[in-house]
Amino acid sequence: MGNVRRNLLTVAGVIASGSAVVAMVATPAAATTYGAGSRGLDSFTYFNNDGEILTSEDNNADGHGATAQWRYSGSSTVNSYYNPNGAGNTKTWNLSLPENRFIDIRACLQDGAGGTPWDCGPWEGASTG
Repeated sequence: MGNVRRNLLTVAGVIASGSAVVAMVATPAAATTYGAGSRGLDSFTYFNNDGEILTSEDNNADGHGATAQWRYSGSSTVNSYYNPNGAGNTKTWNLSLPENRFIDIRACLQDGAGGTPWDCGPWEGASTG
C-alpha cells in the first residue's frame, strides 16, 4: 500500500508541475500601442511597447513638421524626435528602453530640425514591455 500511495503522489506531482508549465507558456505578453495627438491634432505620436518603437505622424500639409516626445514618468528630461517627412508620412525610431518602466509620450509641431517643439498635446502615459 505504501508503494501505491508513493506512486500516486509522484504522479500527482508530475501532473501538477506539468500544468504549471502549460500555464506559464499559455500566457504570453501582449504588445500595446499607445497614442497621443498634438493640440490641433496635426501630428500624432505612437509608442509600441513590443520593441519600444516610437512613431511620429504628420497629418496636415500646413508647412510644419511633427515631433514625437517621450520622458520617463515624473522626469523633467524630455527626448524629442523630429519627423521632417511631410504631411501623410511617418518616421519611426527603435528605442532601447528598460523593461517595465512607465513613460509619457506626446506629439508636437516643429519647424525644422533645429526648431523648438510647440503646440504640444498633453502627456499620455505608456509603459515599456
